[in-house]
Amino acid sequence: MIGKRLGVLAVAVGLLTLGLGGVANAADEDLDCTTETTGWVTESPGAAWVQVDQRTVTDKDATEGSYTEWENQGEPVVTEENNAPGENTDTVRWFLLGETDPEVVTEAQHYSYKGGPIEGTPAPPSEDPDAWQANTTQEPHYQGGATPAQQPDDDPYTDGESGLHYTSHGSEGLADWFFFQAEVTDVDYIWQKQVREWVPGNDAETHKEYKFELTTCEPTDDNEGNPPPKENPGPPAASPPAAELPATGPAGLGLMSLIATALIGSGAFLYRRFGLV
Repeated sequence: MIGKRLGVLAVAVGLLTLGLGGVANAADEDLDCTTETTGWVTESPGAAWVQVDQRTVTDKDATEGSYTEWENQGEPVVTEENNAPGENTDTVRWFLLGETDPEVVTEAQHYSYKGGPIEGTPAPPSEDPDAWQANTTQEPHYQGGATPAQQPDDDPYTDGESGLHYTSHGSEGLADWFFFQAEVTDVDYIWQKQVREWVPGNDAETHKEYKFELTTCEPTDDNEGNPPPKENPGPPAASPPAAELPATGPAGLGLMSLIATALIGSGAFLYRRFGLV
């Protein structure tokens, strides 16, 4: 009776060992993994995706600061002197447009000295107007022949120039004096105020782009329903302490097989001991 019970127990242990072995085989199947990579995007497609790259994209290049073109401001300004009516700066300048038409302020006039031939140099008409007679025309004067009149410093006189000049009066060492006042004109100067502005530069406009990956794995079988041969995974990892071995792992299966073998051997011994063989 005892032998039969032990036999039944051995059969049960053997079935348990076979079942756990099947579970272990299923856990050891190879996985078929695929990796999907996005293009350049600005945000993650989902929580399971892992960022693998990034870059900075320039939307608008940086620009340097520059001035605008000069523009006229206000009406032209007229000055008597050839000096701008204001200061020039980086953003303001006075541009000379030109001059006004000449205006005669002093008419041309020729004078003859009324004091007769004298030995010295007379005062000009501006200082002694009563001693001079205004002539209706400018009369070129010569020493005689083609020799022109002379200036007080004895340099030759050039017709048309303002100033005193004389000609010799015979051999007495006296001179006839003349004075010519050339025409005097005046012009004014026309200025235009111009302005411009400084336009600051801008920094480049950019944004970030990223690439993400997602890896998914599924069990795979060969064409006959059997797991494909495993690749060499390298040296086995160190086994955990015996107290941490899982009951359903390969180490647990070895322990169960050992117990089953011991039970079968004990049953056979008892069976023979009590004369049941």
